[in-house]
Amino acid sequence: MELGELIRRKREEKKMTLKDLSEMVGISQTYLYFLEKGERKSPSAAIVQKLVEVLEINEEEYKQVFGKTPVYLIKDPDYIIFQKIKWLKKKKKVTLDDVIQILKLLREVVDEEYEEVIENINKNDNE
Repeated sequence: MELGELIRRKREEKKMTLKDLSEMVGISQTYLYFLEKGERKSPSAAIVQKLVEVLEINEEEYKQVFGKTPVYLIKDPDYIIFQKIKWLKKKKKVTLDDVIQILKLLREVVDEEYEEVIENINKNDNE
């Protein structure tokens, strides 16, 4: 199943118009229309997450479209931190030295603090 098909099906199940959904997600009706038609293939992670929330897309539906579990459902702190560092390196926003410093700092974080670290990472991703 394609993302556009899923969006349209879920929107229609909820008896929402393009205007309703676009306003709730914070995108233009035109952009949403093109997403549904499959003419826009790569919405940002923030848009996808908002669509998932508003349309109540479940994990199985998400997997059918993207072939993987949504990152926001993965609770393993090491995985989330690794993915964030990988993204930062790819965007050339951090150097290898920065990564080493981050890892040294994280060694000092006790298990109870991991939850707070993960919340802060996710919060900063959405800003």
